[in-house]
Parts: sequence; structure tokens; C-alpha cells
Amino acid sequence: MSAEIALLVSNGWQVVQRWFQEQRSFAVWFAAIVCWVSWWCWRFIITPRISTLEVKEYPYWIPETVQYSEVSKHKWNLKVLKEPKRLMILKRQHFHNTNEPLQLTLFGTSVYFVSRAEDVSEVYRNTRTFTFDEFYHHIFISMGISGASVQQIFAPLPARIKDPENTQGKPVAKLAKELQIAQLQPGPGLDALERAQLAYLECHVQPDAVLESRYRYPDLLGGEVPSQTGSVEMSLWHWCADLNVRAAQRAFFGSALDRLDPDLPQKFLEFDDLSWKLLYQFPIFLARDTIAKRDYLRTALKAFYDLPREMRNDAEGWALDSTEDRLRAIGIPTEDLASIALILYWGANTNTRKAAFWLICHLLSNPSLIDSIRTETAGAFGPEGTITDLVHLRRHCHQLDATWNETLRLTGVAASLRTVTADTVLCGRMLRAGNPLIIPYRQFHHDKGIFGDDIMTFRPERFLNTKLKKVKRVRLEHFRPFGGGSTICPGRFITKRVVMILVALLLRRFDISMAGGSQDMPQADDWSPFLGIAGVKPGHDMRIRLTPRKAAAT
Repeated sequence: MSAEIALLVSNGWQVVQRWFQEQRSFAVWFAAIVCWVSWWCWRFIITPRISTLEVKEYPYWIPETVQYSEVSKHKWNLKVLKEPKRLMILKRQHFHNTNEPLQLTLFGTSVYFVSRAEDVSEVYRNTRTFTFDEFYHHIFISMGISGASVQQIFAPLPARIKDPENTQGKPVAKLAKELQIAQLQPGPGLDALERAQLAYLECHVQPDAVLESRYRYPDLLGGEVPSQTGSVEMSLWHWCADLNVRAAQRAFFGSALDRLDPDLPQKFLEFDDLSWKLLYQFPIFLARDTIAKRDYLRTALKAFYDLPREMRNDAEGWALDSTEDRLRAIGIPTEDLASIALILYWGANTNTRKAAFWLICHLLSNPSLIDSIRTETAGAFGPEGTITDLVHLRRHCHQLDATWNETLRLTGVAASLRTVTADTVLCGRMLRAGNPLIIPYRQFHHDKGIFGDDIMTFRPERFLNTKLKKVKRVRLEHFRPFGGGSTICPGRFITKRVVMILVALLLRRFDISMAGGSQDMPQADDWSPFLGIAGVKPGHDMRIRLTPRKAAAT
């Protein structure tokens, strides 16, 4: 009997072997599917139940990568970088809306996401195992600074160099960052920058100035001949960009850059639209357009630093001069000095123009706000129709302040990056060393538990709460349009001050409305990652109609 069974088994096995030989292609696919199912079940079902301390991982389909279709479309779009809001929604839904740390595996690297306010605060406090150093290094490299100079900048100050303001021998990179923060914090340095940009805007947010600059706005309509109204229509996006970049350039660098290259602001705007390719380390062959525009800016800034100091001494950015002195002291060549200055030029100009554009768009879409903001900002103006009381704009314009906050809530796309340098437990989960960590702040701003069910509706009233404790809680824990911790944007104060000045001048001197009577609200660019505030989707804009007010000077 056993012999018969053995023969039967043998014959059956031979049949199976012959079938697999005849169906070899199917057999390969069958084996691959079995292996894949085994891997997937082990990775996303069994392992989480065994290793309960590990961070929950969002499932993906292909081992050691994410689904190719998700990363290849839209110019090498990586959803982790370009759509953190949508990605976080999918992840939270998959894990039943938990707020604990989550992870996504991207090309073999685990990327952690932290979205709970308490966990974010812990990340800020723990600067030992959650560091920004790697990303900070990369910013310098992406601006074209030579490897040798990067090493010098981040190395401790050589003992041969005596700096009374740096007795601890800090690296020049760290000292330069501290100098920049010092100037941009509320105080005399920030006030000087504010007054410099006020002077520029006072001169250029004027009916005659708009017409005189029409060569920079080829789509401007009206004003060719004197008319009863003197109204003009133009692109709000282009106007805000040109106006704010030129104002900031004048404040930080003085008039020398404008003399060297009057078109530099426009060249910067072309670079800024593509700069995310450098931030996210695109291969050179995919970022040639960005690199070419970056190098144009570096050349202009090198020409600026080749000038004698007395020919470029009308700037208010004293931090730039102090940084230049320290960089030259350790032997950094002028071309690399220009690249470092480009980092500041970039930071000073990438967010203000966008914030101004979105805030004015919301005013045009909600015209009932215009009169109330015009009334509350009137106290900042003197008898001659110029702004004489900047403190009034900062302390007594509550409707404008709420409109500013609500604009940032809807358009802020900032995300903080850290590197985990040692295995660290956060919220009961182990974050492994060597992996990046991302804090997507927009997730806070769209939290229905904090801001209500109408999170996609523009409603400034949500920031006009009179309960002081609740306002502090919302602003400090759940409202972080400029990031937080040691990497909070140092330019947040000057950005807000300048936008408030621009809005006050605009409403004082013009009646504003949508050109043509009605337009759709422009859509934000969801595909290109930005450092702070979203840009506008290609092809979208708001055309504004400016009509000089008869009472502007009274």
C-alpha cells in the first residue's frame, strides 16, 4: 500500500513538474506573487504586531520604494515633498486619524511625520537628536559654494583669528545665522529695515509711480492718456512681486545692486519659481535651468562685493556687512561670498510678495473688509498722507492682523525638516537614527478641532477671539505659518510689517476692485514645494483695478 502511495505521489510530482515546464512564464509570475504577498504581509501586518515600539508605516506596493507612478509624474513629483497635506490626510485616515508619529518609506529611507502639537514641541526642545545641520549644509552647497569654503564656514573659528564678538570660536556659519536673527528681531535693526522699505513703498505705491513703471508691467491697461478716473488694471501677482522684491533689495543691499543690474529682481523671480529643485537635490541634468538662473544672480552679487565698501554703504542690512567681514577674515573668496549673500537675498524675497498677493486677493474677494481696514489703518497716517506711526499698524489694526493670520492659515505650506541623529522615543514610538523627520504645519492649520468645520473658508473672525488664553493657545501651539523652534523663519517680523505697510498705503491711495467686476479666486500651486507661503498655480492670477482716491492726501 505504501509503495502504491509513493508511486502516486511520484507520478503527481512529475505531472506538476511537466506542467510548470510547459507553463514556465506563469510559474515565474506565480512565484513572484507569492514572494510579494509574503513580503507585504510580513512588512505591514506581522511586523507591526511584533514590534509595537516602531513607528507605524504607511503601506506601499513595491519593496524599498514607493509606487513609481506616484513619484514619476509631474516633474519627478514626490508626494512627500509636494503634497504633504494630501499625504498626511491619507495616512491619518489609514491609521484611523491617529496623531502619533507616522512614517513613509521613500527609496529605502524612512521619513517620519510628526503632527501632534505636543510632539512638535518635544522635537523643538530636543536639539541633540533632532538636528537641522544636514539641511543647513545643503542650502550652502545648493547655492554653488565650493566644498572647501563650506568646510571653512562650518569649522570652528581658527585660533589665529581674534573676534571679540566670537570668543567661543563658533563657526562663521553659526555666527552669520545669529547676526541675521539679531537684525531681524524687533529692535533698532528691524526698525531700520522697515523704514527703508517704507520709504520705497511710499514713493512707488502712487498713481504716477505705477504709470512711470509701466514698462515693467506689459499687461497694464489704462493710463495711456489722461482720463477722468485715471484707473489702471494690471496683474496683481506681477505687481506685488516686482514691488516687494525691489523694496527689500533696496533695504538690504542699498542702491548699488540696482545700478549694477536694474533687471535683477526679475531674474530673481525666475530663479525663485524653480529654486525648489535645488532644495530637494534634483539631479544636475534636471536642474540646469535653475542652476543657470542661480549663477546669473551669483555673478551680479559678486560684482556688488567687488565694489569698494564706500560705493555700497547706503544699505540698512548691517548683518550683511558683519558677515562679509568675518567671511573675508577666514579667506572665503568673493564668488563664494556672493553665494552666501544669495541665501539672504532669497530668504528676504521669497515670502513677502506671496503673502501680499494672497492678502490683497482675499480683500478683493471679501470687499466688506476693505472699509474697516482702511478706517483702522488711518491712524498711522500724518497730515501729509504719509505713514508716520508704524507702531499704530502693529498694535491697533486688529482686523488687518486677523486678515493676515487667516491668509497665512490658508496659504502657508511651511514644513520643518530635521535629521534623527540617535534612536529616540517620541510619543511612545522609536524613531531610528539616520532618518529624516518632517513637521507639516499646514496639517495644524486645517485641524477642525482647532479652527472649526469651515477650515477651507476665509473667515478672519476666527482670529478675533477676545479670550486671551485661547488666542495664545491657538497661536503658539497650532498656528505656525513660519515654522518653529530654532529654525523658525527669522524674517517673519519684517514680512508682516512690510505687507501691512503695503496694504495701508494701497487702501489709502486707491479704491481697489477686481478688473472686470468679478473673478475667481486664484488657486495655490500645490505641485511645487515652497519654504513658507504657497505660490500661485501657473495660469492663475488676479487682475486688480486701481482707481486713485480723491481723499488720498488728506
